[in-house]
Amino acid sequence: MTNVTVSGDHAAGSTSITLAVGGGGSCSIAKGDIITFGTGSQQYAAQAARSGAGVLTIEPPLVSTVSNGTAVTVRNAGGTPTVNLAMQRGAMKLLMRQPILPEANPAARENILPYTDPETGLPLVLHRIGGYWLVQYEIAALWGCGVIDPRRGVRING
Repeated sequence: MTNVTVSGDHAAGSTSITLAVGGGGSCSIAKGDIITFGTGSQQYAAQAARSGAGVLTIEPPLVSTVSNGTAVTVRNAGGTPTVNLAMQRGAMKLLMRQPILPEANPAARENILPYTDPETGLPLVLHRIGGYWLVQYEIAALWGCGVIDPRRGVRING
């Protein structure tokens, strides 16, 4: 990425920045690339890919005004950035429970064992499937995870 600047003035709090590409320059920004403006140390993440001049959406919002003609730098141009995460306990949740099994005949239910792992406390279901000269076991779990409060997490660029 060469000869890329900000087009127009953008106030603090803006998340959409208009980019201009000067003569002989090129612009290729991938979603997640780390960007800085001018000599500032504040880093922003591109929220969508951008090729050439146009509007780029960033996060977090600008902390200070960026003026027309300010140079744009992609910190990890041509490579993969090193990104670390730090978060408080309430930022993410993992929920698990034993799956609800369909009704089966009583003989089939004898081969289903609800189980809680003593090391991790994770709820599982152990299912024994018998066959001719064959015994097979299945372990089933129902789980989901997600970010509950993004304000309790931070992305640290290495």
